[in-house]
Amino acid sequence: MGMMRDANIAAWQRHAGLEEAKGERAQILRDMSDAAFALIKVIELERSGIRDGGGCWSGTEVVGHVMQDLRSLVDRLDVYDKPPRSGDDAPFAIPRDWTD
Repeated sequence: MGMMRDANIAAWQRHAGLEEAKGERAQILRDMSDAAFALIKVIELERSGIRDGGGCWSGTEVVGHVMQDLRSLVDRLDVYDKPPRSGDDAPFAIPRDWTD
């Protein structure tokens, strides 16, 4: 029964054009998931007032640091997902032979 269900799901995914993330893209998404989970944990500590046990964070602003990590991963995914562009296909590109 499980094999038939898996085959039906795979057939539907092929028909719909869905593909599982693989390679570097899958790793970036896993890292984003981990960073998002870390952010949720830090936010819960902030909300509860527990933080590092003494009511404050030691050394740095943890929420900002975790958010920065997550933002960096979002930027990596954006770069990975954008197709490479040459100067010739860029809209409103200035021809290379033009000079100031």
